[in-house]
Amino acid sequence: MEKKNANAAHFRFVLSHWGVLLLHSSVRSVPKLLPASETVDKLRPLLSRLVADSMSRAISGRDLGRDAEPIVYSAPDLYIEFVPWKHGDSTPIHNHNMWVLIAGITGNERNVNYRRLDDGSAPWHARLEENNIVDILSGVCASILPPNDIHAVAIPNSRTTALNIYGTNLSKEWRYQFNIETGEVTPSRK
Repeated sequence: MEKKNANAAHFRFVLSHWGVLLLHSSVRSVPKLLPASETVDKLRPLLSRLVADSMSRAISGRDLGRDAEPIVYSAPDLYIEFVPWKHGDSTPIHNHNMWVLIAGITGNERNVNYRRLDDGSAPWHARLEENNIVDILSGVCASILPPNDIHAVAIPNSRTTALNIYGTNLSKEWRYQFNIETGEVTPSRK
């Protein structure tokens, strides 16, 4: 347990000393009026380099464990979260209402993306169908962009670790969970 926490702390240390500052200054340097897709396109190469360097320096061949502290950095316009998963973990279908960059560090984070079939005019109701599946493997960066940000996460194989970067403070943003069978939409904060 102590080794797992030390490994996660070392990863956050490497990330925090130069990466968080670099990411935060990069987010602030991107004009706020740019569409989310352009913001993500500008940040993706930086995140790829950052994760590759952090992986090689801090976590190569190590088991970070599910009990690591998840929040790496939190500000009003940026939220960085270290996400360790174990085999079989999953999330309900949900959205984020903000852009998200996901960098695979270890394992495979499978994102099942959904398309909304209705026009959104019926409150608290949505008709969805599965759209595509994106496997985020070690070294891969992917993005989720509203309004096409409805997805679920599943961990099909071994332990998986990802670094998620959100375009605003995740802990303060309302999101929604979707029940594909009943069509019910419910608000959620996490």
